[in-house]
Amino acid sequence: TDITEQRAAEAHIVDRNEQLNAIFDLSPDGFVAFDPERRVKYANPAFLQMTGYAEKDIVGLDEAGFSARLARGVAGTGFPGVAAMRRIKEAEIGKEAAELPPRPRLLIELGGARKRVLELKLRLAQAATVSAILYLRDITHEVEVERVKSEFLSHAAHELRTPMASIYGFSELLMTQEF
Repeated sequence: TDITEQRAAEAHIVDRNEQLNAIFDLSPDGFVAFDPERRVKYANPAFLQMTGYAEKDIVGLDEAGFSARLARGVAGTGFPGVAAMRRIKEAEIGKEAAELPPRPRLLIELGGARKRVLELKLRLAQAATVSAILYLRDITHEVEVERVKSEFLSHAAHELRTPMASIYGFSELLMTQEF
């Protein structure tokens, strides 16, 4: 039998896997893949670097264990957990985008020596070996820029308001004076 097509398909799959591995390994964004039993199957280097976790501490954890571990490192309001994110995503399936109210971005702040603000998204998968992928994007710089902009506008408004009050007061005084 001729197996040329089978060999070509296998080569295509190997090539595709190598491309995806390179993308996940080189991405500055964090990815965590969960298997069908909802256990962590893979965490890319960016996720490990963002969180400071070792791969051996993450891979194999179930959703609850992973969520608890990530929540321990989160400052403030906390992390709702992968299961809660999954329920929201499952509730959205089948609904049209127009029916759904806009959801606020899910942001968490990791504590520690170097604070980071991460945006999280969950993508459910229908693959045989992956049930979901958690996506984490470091938006610390964006948040800091927004804070600096707000602080600048606040100071600028104050600095303009003070001399304007004097100008306004003297204008009223001049308008009421008879010469």
